[in-house]
Amino acid sequence: MFKNKKFFIIALMLAASIPLSVSASWFWGNSANQKNISTITNQTAELSDAGKTIADAKYKIWEAGFEKKNVDSVIANADTFWFTVPELNYLFASVGATVKKPLLSDFKLTDDNNILSVSATFKKFIQGKISFTTQIANDNNKIKLNISKARFFGIPVPSAWFSNPLNKGIDEYLAFLYKDSRYQGFSFSNENGIIKIRPEFK
Repeated sequence: MFKNKKFFIIALMLAASIPLSVSASWFWGNSANQKNISTITNQTAELSDAGKTIADAKYKIWEAGFEKKNVDSVIANADTFWFTVPELNYLFASVGATVKKPLLSDFKLTDDNNILSVSATFKKFIQGKISFTTQIANDNNKIKLNISKARFFGIPVPSAWFSNPLNKGIDEYLAFLYKDSRYQGFSFSNENGIIKIRPEFK
């Protein structure tokens, strides 16, 4: 069901991160540089060329670990998996343009006081314009989406319509981590439009 560029599934998971404190360990350079980068990417809907370069570089690291199911790469880069809201919107558009049969299109992530909402046109399992808000739950160290305010073409629908297939997709996507004996779970953060996921290992 979920083939090619499964970044889409995991980015939905990132978009749903619950508000926690952001870790002091960041991806790009020292603290001063990171503050500048974060400010730029959070305050603008469109990324600059430099911002796009940074987003592409971060996705390459994500891809080397999660897309290629390389646990050692995930471990080595455990503190690097953070994205801003504009970066996620940009990556959905740019990566999605390279996929022959994408899961979704017209993705839009919005952030209102650390409450994140997703809208997109889904092309698999349910076809059409979908929107929802969601939070992440920890289910025996497995990530589960708790979806609410689900709408299909603007009409309220049962949240299970979306949560069941998306959670199945996340389980499939992360099975390579869940099966690794070193895996200990995840921590999340979402603050000021900066969304971070950190896998934990022994």
